[in-house]
Amino acid sequence: MNSDGPVFDLLFFRIRGAHSVREQQLANTVALVDRLTRDVVLSGDQDQLVAEIVNAGSANVPVLDRGNISYRRTERETVVQGPFGDRVWRNEPVYLFEIPFKGDVALFDMQPAQYDMNPPRGEATGTVLTVAVTGQEDPEVLKREVDETLDHIQRYLDWHRHFWAGFDQQLESAVRQRFNQRREALKAQDNTAQTLAGMGFKPQ
Repeated sequence: MNSDGPVFDLLFFRIRGAHSVREQQLANTVALVDRLTRDVVLSGDQDQLVAEIVNAGSANVPVLDRGNISYRRTERETVVQGPFGDRVWRNEPVYLFEIPFKGDVALFDMQPAQYDMNPPRGEATGTVLTVAVTGQEDPEVLKREVDETLDHIQRYLDWHRHFWAGFDQQLESAVRQRFNQRREALKAQDNTAQTLAGMGFKPQ
């Protein structure tokens, strides 16, 4: 942990360009159809395959479980100005609050299409979001600061939810279209091969 300054980096900041990210996610998901074997494309259950691919590419905006927050207390050294203008090191309390969530952790790094100029701070790993409150021991102050931070984070998640609304339907349409294109192309290849065989030509 750093000896001074914020405990965590900014959330919703590292990955920019929400519209470009969505377009790339769409392209990457549709490309999964091209990895299917010809036998799967021609004889597999199309609806099931489309659903599996859409699920793989879906953007699941995190949902915070604010009813199951846990915390731990630690300390860190920080610099303050002494009575004579000198730098004095002292220990200050750091409360780390862990909030479980379900959803795509990567969205905590991505800036939504709508945002403010003061993104919240925290750390999201796996299925846990951690936020910090420093220099406080008063339970009421701790709760207020945690609530304010989580309200701010929730605002960003709501912006994500609005931005990604309808994406699954867009994915399904694009994946199904690509699936049908591949199936028709493979059928056309088979028909050509059969016709050539009837003419006496043999494939190498």
